[in-house]
Amino acid sequence: PVAAVAPRTPTAAGGTTGAPSSPPALTSVVDDGRESWGKSMDFLLSIIGFAVDLANVWRFPFLCYRNGGGAFLLPYFLITMFGALPLFFMELVLGQYNRQGPITVWKVCPLFRGVGYCAVLVAYFVSFYYNVIIAWSIYYVYASFSYELPWTSCNHTWNTDNCWDGLTSEEPRPNSSNLMSPSEEYFNFVVLQMDKSGGFDDLGPPQPGLVLCGLLTYIILYLS
Repeated sequence: PVAAVAPRTPTAAGGTTGAPSSPPALTSVVDDGRESWGKSMDFLLSIIGFAVDLANVWRFPFLCYRNGGGAFLLPYFLITMFGALPLFFMELVLGQYNRQGPITVWKVCPLFRGVGYCAVLVAYFVSFYYNVIIAWSIYYVYASFSYELPWTSCNHTWNTDNCWDGLTSEEPRPNSSNLMSPSEEYFNFVVLQMDKSGGFDDLGPPQPGLVLCGLLTYIILYLS
């Protein structure tokens, strides 16, 4: 709408002055120095990347298979539609409307401020969890630069009598209920070196290869 011309009133000095200025529009966004999304598509791709992570791509098929296959999908989609998506939408609305972080946003209801602290704590631990997985991936990429992948056969020094690849008929199936694939033994005995540990309370010294891969992971994340 076009603003009406304000009437001008005479002053004691003989001049005129305009009417008092109107208050700013309620729809204007206050510039608080925080970054904003340039386009709606940028925001959409960001929340998709936040919601769809390694757990969805890596673990979901395994969890679906272990919990009944197709029968698992029915309660999964019901919980997703009536539980997960409404909570996710509420989180986005609170963050976008208040332009605050997960702790300060609960000034709207101080009783739930502990929810914000829990969200930050969970994100803190999950970041370490995924960084370890990325470090393992970098370790495997380095180990794959060989003529024969070291986790494809049982002909290595770290393999046990329970190792069976199931590919060659010359090797009989071991009479054991604790059969392990070559890839599983490589992960347990070479990457994690679990055979050198006496239990969960005996973690052992840091492994130089995994330490370097972890350091590289944090450098990549910092540069990103």
